[in-house]
Amino acid sequence: MNKFGYMAILLSLVLVSCGSDRQTVKKEQALVQSIQAGGAPLSDSEVAVALRICYAFKSKHTTFKAELVGKPFTFDLKENYCDGHKEQEFLNTVVTEIAFDQPLQYLSQSQRPYFRTIMTHIYGPLNKICDDVLKGNTPSNVVTIDSESVMEVGFVNGLYDEYEIRYGRKKVKTDVTYSPYKVERFKVLTNSRSSANLLGLVVESYRAQSCDNSVNLRETTQTYVP
Repeated sequence: MNKFGYMAILLSLVLVSCGSDRQTVKKEQALVQSIQAGGAPLSDSEVAVALRICYAFKSKHTTFKAELVGKPFTFDLKENYCDGHKEQEFLNTVVTEIAFDQPLQYLSQSQRPYFRTIMTHIYGPLNKICDDVLKGNTPSNVVTIDSESVMEVGFVNGLYDEYEIRYGRKKVKTDVTYSPYKVERFKVLTNSRSSANLLGLVVESYRAQSCDNSVNLRETTQTYVP
């Protein structure tokens, strides 16, 4: 099964029931299949999606700073906890510049964890891949984080262009494979005809993490509310 098979499994397991009344999701394949050291080059179709996302992120880096600092953004934030407890909140945020050389953030008074950093081609997990594809290079789908951890990136297009990241780490230093412990998926607006100043907006962010001593997942979904 290829890495986009993992995304299909992830989607099918997330949507195990109608609406917000979802059953607790069991550990899915993306958090079981090991990540191979070194990885493989992105395919041509993946590079095409990566380019659209990175160009949109590059535009966003300029537009958000110039036009959207101080503007409100609302998100629907849903959390599924390891014990099966669920919470939902409409998150009212403001685009905020903390410092000139730091990423913009969606700031809110909420005490719950959420996707705060505004991702661009410079800030966020795609910075290395964007640097490569914007220079015309074909990067590997596995990016080294440090001596014991990596992330594996996959790209797919659908209603939105999407990327999925599997984070893995070695169980022992001599391992040549990495055990995944977290999966993130992002849907990105790359069609400038929709709204030029929102080009590069991440319309949905999703994170799944393994629960200790449980086959359940800790899930967070953050969806933009126009």
